[in-house]
Amino acid sequence: KSRKLCNPVDGVGTYADGFSLALLYCSPTVFVTENTHTNYVWALPEEEANGDYGQLLTTWMNSIDYSAIRIFHQKDDKENKFVIFTQHSEAFTKYMSKFGLSTGKEVKDKTYGVPQAVWTGTEDFRRGFIDALFSFVGGIDEKQGLAFIPSPSETFVRDVWDLLGFYGVASTAKFREKTEDGKVIVPLVMFEGDIFSQIFHVTNKEKQDVLEKLDHRKQNIIGEIEVASCELTELKEDVWDVAVYDTSHLFALSHCFTGNCGEQCALTQ
Repeated sequence: KSRKLCNPVDGVGTYADGFSLALLYCSPTVFVTENTHTNYVWALPEEEANGDYGQLLTTWMNSIDYSAIRIFHQKDDKENKFVIFTQHSEAFTKYMSKFGLSTGKEVKDKTYGVPQAVWTGTEDFRRGFIDALFSFVGGIDEKQGLAFIPSPSETFVRDVWDLLGFYGVASTAKFREKTEDGKVIVPLVMFEGDIFSQIFHVTNKEKQDVLEKLDHRKQNIIGEIEVASCELTELKEDVWDVAVYDTSHLFALSHCFTGNCGEQCALTQ
């Protein structure tokens, strides 16, 4: 798919819209459609629901239609506690329709990738979506300075991979890889944590603190050099080409490849 981001003034959605929709994609969601409206369901672990996520979600729901919100507690078969947030009204369904959500399968299975509004919405919407996605399911490998976002859906991972590329965040997607003991790793997109932290701020304070402590890349300032003279000599030296992994100097987007060469040049005076 060839993607492009719209002009922010032409898009729809607020930061809270993007944040709340990302939470919807991260939770075990079930949609029940009845006549002209849909029952949207967010299932958050109790600790997260009692913290910033639950507060942000209920504030957002209240701003659209406070009368149809339902909140109740539930346990799964492993006795894990969840808080269920539901919104069930015609007004809320109409509001959600502008983000390109048509069926529950799109959200639950993530087989259609990110919602359409990520590509056609405002910049605030995109930043809210990325914030919640990383805050809720993202992780950080401090030793390597890499961050990652996993998803059961390869399509969803490819879309997130593509999206980060528009912001200049070098990343790579991993599919069907295995651990040393043979277990299949869930698909994920990995990216430079220091560059990500310079562009995005995330709601999860613990993760934000770790991102800020990562060593930021320091780029040397190279001034212009004036060549005073050139002299032909009989000097001859061996030179070598190098071979590197394709991820070392290149990363792919849906619309282009970016990269630089791996040659090292020297000036002999």
